[in-house]
Amino acid sequence: GEGKEGLFSKAGRTLMRFEWFIAKRYLKPEGRVTFVFIIAMLSMAGVALGVASLIVVLSVMNGFGKDLREKILSGRSNLVYTAYQGSLPDSPHLPAVFSEDPNVVAAAPLIESFALAQVEKQSSYGGVLVRGIDPAYESSVSDLDRKLLVGSLDRLRRTHPSPDSATEMIPIIEVAEPQLPGIVVGKEMAKYYFGIYPPRRASKSEEAEAMREAIGQTITLTAPPSGKDRPQGAMPRVRTFEVVGVFSTGHYEFDLNWVYISIREAQYLYDLVGRVGAYSMALKDFSERATEETAERIIRLVERYNKGQPRENRLDGFPVTWMTMNKEFFEALVYEKRVMSYILRIIILVATFNILTTLFMVGMVKTRDIGLLRAVGARHSSVLRIFLLLGLLIGAIGVFSGLGLGLAVCEFIRRVGIEMPGDGQVYYLQYLPVRVEWGDVFGVIGYTFVVSLVASLFPASWAARQQPVDSLRYE
Repeated sequence: GEGKEGLFSKAGRTLMRFEWFIAKRYLKPEGRVTFVFIIAMLSMAGVALGVASLIVVLSVMNGFGKDLREKILSGRSNLVYTAYQGSLPDSPHLPAVFSEDPNVVAAAPLIESFALAQVEKQSSYGGVLVRGIDPAYESSVSDLDRKLLVGSLDRLRRTHPSPDSATEMIPIIEVAEPQLPGIVVGKEMAKYYFGIYPPRRASKSEEAEAMREAIGQTITLTAPPSGKDRPQGAMPRVRTFEVVGVFSTGHYEFDLNWVYISIREAQYLYDLVGRVGAYSMALKDFSERATEETAERIIRLVERYNKGQPRENRLDGFPVTWMTMNKEFFEALVYEKRVMSYILRIIILVATFNILTTLFMVGMVKTRDIGLLRAVGARHSSVLRIFLLLGLLIGAIGVFSGLGLGLAVCEFIRRVGIEMPGDGQVYYLQYLPVRVEWGDVFGVIGYTFVVSLVASLFPASWAARQQPVDSLRYE
């Protein structure tokens, strides 16, 4: 029994070598049938160009996604615990409650809301997103201090503790006040409100030098009424600030619409005495799965903390991840990449039609050969495998040629750099970004092999059904 199994195994390997030999021979140019070889080369070139195009486009889109994700995360926190309704208590020991989670690096108090901004030289108002922060904590959860082009966050620090109760008033605009409270604005806001425009292709130092003109300028913020019952009714709160810093996150919307003030000033503007709107957190691992798991653990941490706490001191809120905060944007990015991938796969699909045509032509030209093979004992399955191997061989040469070409183009873009229009002012990117993800590469390779195999099935089946008598009759 063992001898027979070994004999069959050896015969199978010999048969595969025979089929592989025939498939390779059919790709070589032979006298009057050289045009079949040319068509086969064109099929390979089509597959190679399709694979290379798909790899390059997906890599460029990955580069855009990575760059935009980094810029968004540089401005927003990885995880934010925000109040259901109203606000959360402002206490110096609360950030440590969130830091008990092993994945939380640090936590910081935050007040985030909208206001109208106006400068002296303009009569119109513009909407801004006000972020009240405490620099003593903020430096641990974001890189705002490293994003400053000019100025500092010192004027945003608390000069004394937050009030302990809602009855304690915040002294605002006193006669003895030595200076206006500070505000930090984005560079696009500085351009819009103060007419500061650095020279084209300005270096970072030249841009910072131009932005020094914004330091000392004043901005008036008007916050919407809080809705609380007061003797004088619901009145908006107004506060004038002095610009003490200009930041650049690399994200146009953030640099145009965001401003930073101190927690204490935000508590006055939004009538949140002794309260904050949320606690922002920086995570060690902010991948999607790790962030979601951390959010679930934060819920359990807060539940334990709230037990035994008086109602006014409870953390009644919920965690919001960076994916949720930017859900529409990231979904649009993924959808755009998917659509581009589908469109470019059509190129590969068209190229595989050339494979189908090539195999049919080989089958017609090699009709006599097929008849001879069948006459000397070649099985139906052997002829089928010859043509399937031929189709896969054409696809494989195209795939690996396209793979090499696509990776070479990506490396060229990465090393040499292709300048984006607008000198980095329109797209906020000076050079075309590129990032090769091997998951995409293997997906392209697998897809092309499958399509090549499917395209080979029909002509292979047609060639295998040829009868020896019918095939030799052409001779």
